[in-house]
Formats: sequence, structure tokens, C-alpha cells
Amino acid sequence: MNPPHDNRSPDPQGTPPDPPAMIAVWCFVGATFLFALPITLFPGAPPWVRIVTTVLGFVAIVLGGARLHQEVSFLREKTSDARAAGDEPPHPGGDR
Repeated sequence: MNPPHDNRSPDPQGTPPDPPAMIAVWCFVGATFLFALPITLFPGAPPWVRIVTTVLGFVAIVLGGARLHQEVSFLREKTSDARAAGDEPPHPGGDR
């Protein structure tokens, strides 16, 4: 039985690996909702509810930061690999 294919590892034909899914932004959006939820939807909530949602918001920010580091590292590695191979990655502002 063949092991499952990992999308991040290059295949034998030399095609580049797929970039990781952009998840960090959703962690930050989720943290925003966790911070705002008890204040907007449950103004009379007990203090422990606010404390729990605040802690969960900080956890979401930490997870988002770790994931953002992963995503940026992958993109930097991909860019440096392209430059080492002699391919200049396109500039976001067009040709210079």
C-alpha cells in the first residue's frame, strides 16, 4: 500500500510544492470575534465568561502568529529557491 502523498514535498517530476493554506488570517479574525463577543452579545455575562473568551482570544492570536511564521517561512524559502535557480520572481508592482 502506498503512503499518502504530502502536498508540501516535491514530487519526482520536479514540480514545486503547493503553498500552505492561508489560515493565519482566520486565526486573527477568530480572535477578534472572541474578544468582542461577550461585550456585544452578552453585556450582562458574568466575569468568568469574559475571562475565558479573553484567554481564548489570546490563544487564537498565538496560534495565528505561529501559523503566520510558517506561511512566511515557506514563501521566503520558495522565493530564495527561485532566485538560486536563476528565475526572478515577479514584482508585485509589475515590471521594473
